[in-house]
Amino acid sequence: MSVTSNLTISGSLFELTTDMELFYYGILVFVFSIFNAPILALIITTLEMKNAQSPNMAFRLMNIINVCLLGQGLGHLLTFPCLIFPNLLKTFETVVRIIGGIMNTLWICDLSMVTLLGVSRVLIFSNTISIRKSDRIIRFLLILLLSWIFILLIYSILFRNMMMYPPQWAYDFDVPFCDLFDTLEISLSFPCILISFLSYLTIAYLIFVSKNLKSSVASRRNEIAILFQSALVTAYISVMIFVWHPALFTMFQFIDMNDQTNQAILNFMWIVHCYVNPCMLLVFNKSIRGDCVRLLRTGKIDQPPRAAATSIVTLS
Repeated sequence: MSVTSNLTISGSLFELTTDMELFYYGILVFVFSIFNAPILALIITTLEMKNAQSPNMAFRLMNIINVCLLGQGLGHLLTFPCLIFPNLLKTFETVVRIIGGIMNTLWICDLSMVTLLGVSRVLIFSNTISIRKSDRIIRFLLILLLSWIFILLIYSILFRNMMMYPPQWAYDFDVPFCDLFDTLEISLSFPCILISFLSYLTIAYLIFVSKNLKSSVASRRNEIAILFQSALVTAYISVMIFVWHPALFTMFQFIDMNDQTNQAILNFMWIVHCYVNPCMLLVFNKSIRGDCVRLLRTGKIDQPPRAAATSIVTLS
């Protein structure tokens, strides 16, 4: 959607919108966004403490994802007043555009890190790389992806290519090179989805079929739980991307993205996305869930037994 900046200010800065649908949606965004930061801060702190006790490449990748989700959630929280008070958007359009650009960059980083985590888990499950240190290939891919994210972040801040067009966010194609970066995002998104699904299909094969994988009943139960967690997160991201680009998929063309309600639902899916990964992590990972509870109660987590560390770390 092409969005041009022709906003003019009239009335008070905190004049309520006359569109009650936008008003109620703004309240909904606030209610759902406000809990994101505390939940993710707890999980990020827990994973950092676990990584300090027992260094693990998966923990590092998971926390990069969590930081991306935290940034996206904070972006929604900071910009929700623009839905209720439209003059705020008109007055602080530049700031809102910068926040939108950062959120979009973090979304792309989030997606690419989920894919890299899936690939690393395949290599760990197949005993190709160690869980205790970063493999050179994974480090190279991580540096490559973060370098691209850094370039995208600088571009988003300098050119401010993301525009809030209540109730949704959209690229402003009047901004230089926006078409190029939109194409690059699409070109990155679909291979990431494909690689992620192939990774978890491979993990499923290693769990259920491979005779070379030796593990205890408890370990195998954890492996299956992590597989479900990762598959559900990837599936949710896939649905978001497919619905976000209905022109590319005939099965979604029945969704009228010019309808304000549909736009609000899609943007709300983005907000919910900030909860999906941490919630799935807590639901399916008993070790991390227990450490989060202990951190809340005592301010620290327990040192895992040395013999059990491999099972816990591998599957986190």
